[in-house]
Amino acid sequence: MTVGKDKKIAVIGAGLCGLTAAYRLQNAGFSVQVLEKSAGPGGRVQLVEKNGYLFDIGADAITNGYTEYIQLADELGIKDLIVPTNVEVATIRNGRLITFDASLISMAMTPLLSWSAKFRLLKASFALRKETGKLEIPKMYEMAHLDDPTMSAGALSKKIFGKEAADYLIDPMIKLWNGTNADHCSTLDVYLSMAAASHQPMAMKGGQAIFPRTIAKHLTVNYNTTVNTVIPQDDGGIKIDYQTPNGDQQQTIVDGCVIATMHDSAERIYPEVKNICSNVGNGIVKMALIKMQLAYRAPTQTAAYLVQVPDVEDPELYCLFLEHNKCPDRVPEGCSIVTVYTTNEATHQYLDNTDEELTEWARARVEKYMPELSGHFEFSLVSRWPYMAQASYPGYYRKAATDFPKVIDSGNIQLACDVFTKGGQNTAVVWGNQAARNLAQVLSERNDRSRSAMQNI
Repeated sequence: MTVGKDKKIAVIGAGLCGLTAAYRLQNAGFSVQVLEKSAGPGGRVQLVEKNGYLFDIGADAITNGYTEYIQLADELGIKDLIVPTNVEVATIRNGRLITFDASLISMAMTPLLSWSAKFRLLKASFALRKETGKLEIPKMYEMAHLDDPTMSAGALSKKIFGKEAADYLIDPMIKLWNGTNADHCSTLDVYLSMAAASHQPMAMKGGQAIFPRTIAKHLTVNYNTTVNTVIPQDDGGIKIDYQTPNGDQQQTIVDGCVIATMHDSAERIYPEVKNICSNVGNGIVKMALIKMQLAYRAPTQTAAYLVQVPDVEDPELYCLFLEHNKCPDRVPEGCSIVTVYTTNEATHQYLDNTDEELTEWARARVEKYMPELSGHFEFSLVSRWPYMAQASYPGYYRKAATDFPKVIDSGNIQLACDVFTKGGQNTAVVWGNQAARNLAQVLSERNDRSRSAMQNI
């Protein structure tokens, strides 16, 4: 759908969503400029290299269910860098790691659960298969009828699976997607966790940030540029006021705009977002986390990539990722990186702690569950994310479903953020693709009307 280079587009935000939208629009023939407040691309997908270790800062993993992400990687020529990780998952029970394959059959055979709990798990999973098979993570709002505003995910999982399976299997799976206890989450998150359980975890060789960095090479991106306001003009254009890296205030007039930022930033620069998101945006609960990545000069005994942490075992620990089991290139041979996340609640308690205090907090837990690492600690990286995502409390997706049609109808200013669904790298690509399609359609229709009007003069 090409309308010509005379149509100027501004994309605000060089995270994976904004970069995808810009890439699609540029390929459709538009003149595209990306405005990014940070010094480089990626948003919540970053990479740090230190002492032979590769640290994924922010987003950690992908799966074979990331359809549009993998498709775009193929177009960019980097699909060969996507590799499967170890399929084993561990869950903590009674202070020790219990490892199993991430399939429902393996879950049912694991010593993590009693035989009665396993039977109930299989029976309930079979009953839910129809709904879980329909669920697409980037489009959670489409299944909003499963979001009961009067019940939490914790209550539903106990009702369906029983307390034992809910506590030691379903709750930590929900916790993995939300960073908080299932009692704070939407019932739809139960279905999400069951749907995602069958996905093969994967990783990007060289670091997850290879993806956004590759897209950015194809685009014109203005870094260290802060957008102040997005203002629609009477003639259909859009005025964007922004601050350049040297502090100068500038403005540009464009034909279309994609706002691909976190929700609070989108509201600040374009107040109409409050009307577009009048339901889901009202009373947003910001989810926060702290990520502590510990480098050890020793291997772990477990081959699991993910260690799930039930709330009944540790309510402050969100989960553990063993990066060396994700992709061997993350560490020197014989070494380990263990990534430790705090839950949302613990994050607010520890956010002001020093890096040293947080490292000690994380080490105590890692070396309790993996004592083979004691005495081999090398160094750590600590990242703080005061706003990582939105909480999907009971009733959240019903609000999102009500607001979503207004996103489609928002004209030549398209909103592309994960407030309507569950965040993730595939979600970012899906929403970037969608914003580009919507904007291209709007501008194409305007171009056709303009051409028709000229012919009638």
